Amino acid sequence: MSSQTLNSKKTGFTLIEVIVYVGIFAASAVFLVAILGAVTRIQTRQLSVNEVNQQISFISGKIQQLVQESSLIENEAGVPGSGSTIVLRMGLSLIDKTFIYASGTQLYLEQGIPVKGTGNPVALTNSNINVDNFNATKYENPGGV
Repeated sequence: MSSQTLNSKKTGFTLIEVIVYVGIFAASAVFLVAILGAVTRIQTRQLSVNEVNQQISFISGKIQQLVQESSLIENEAGVPGSGSTIVLRMGLSLIDKTFIYASGTQLYLEQGIPVKGTGNPVALTNSNINVDNFNATKYENPGGV
C-alpha cells in the first residue's frame, strides 16, 4: 500500500448516518408541532373563558344597577322561568318599563316602552357569546323594613 491511499480517506456522511439524523430530526419536529398545537388550543380556550367572564361580569353589574334604580320589579315572586324576562318599573318616565330578556343568542335591554319587543333593543352581549338560557327569579323579603 502506498502512503497516498492511506492519506486519501473520503470525508462526509454515510447514507446510514444521514437516515439516522433525518429520523431524529423528524421525530423532534413532530414533538415540537404537537407541543405548539397543545399550547395554541389552551391559549384559545383561555381567551374564550376570559371573554365569557368579562361579559358575565358586565351583565351582572348592569342588571344589578338597573334593579337598584328601579321603583318596582313586576316579575312574580318565587317563579323561575326559562327564557324569562325581567320587567322593571323606573322612576323616570323616559325609561319606564325596562325589559331585560334573551332572544336568539343574545341578551337585550329595552327601555321606555309599554310592551317588550316594541322598542329599540340594545344587545348587552356581543356576537362572541351565545346566550342559550336566561332565568330570572324574584325573591321577596316580606316584613322587611
